[in-house]
Amino acid sequence: RDGIEELANAVSDVRLLHEELREMGNARNAEITERRAEPEDETEDIGGFMVSKSLLKMVELGPTKTATSYARELLRQIFQEEELMGKSISGKQSNAHKDKDAKPQLDPVRVNAVVKHTCHKYKYTKESTVRTSLSSMLNKLQANHMSPP
Repeated sequence: RDGIEELANAVSDVRLLHEELREMGNARNAEITERRAEPEDETEDIGGFMVSKSLLKMVELGPTKTATSYARELLRQIFQEEELMGKSISGKQSNAHKDKDAKPQLDPVRVNAVVKHTCHKYKYTKESTVRTSLSSMLNKLQANHMSPP
């Protein structure tokens, strides 16, 4: 019984940590939105969408090690979490889940900007690889959000 209680306590602790991380992410998104709104900040066109140079520098200096991790982090910074939930990269029905309706498409201008900017920065990366990674990230985000805390 002690083992079961310890496990239940550990699960409870994990749920609390998960909620704290979610709140921290929401606070980070709000802070980034404020940063995006600063008119004096220099911006860069990353393929049809203007992004602050400081935001790009922050993503570049972050823990991103690969083209796909860079693209995922940049997408998280450009979209708020609420915008990402329940959406897809293409807006088309999945071949793997024909029984489910297609999810609405994320703003294609911003998505294409992230993909093109990433492929420009990481010269030997294919757009399809970046899009697949972003799609996978959205699916995991949805699955994590749907699972009980």
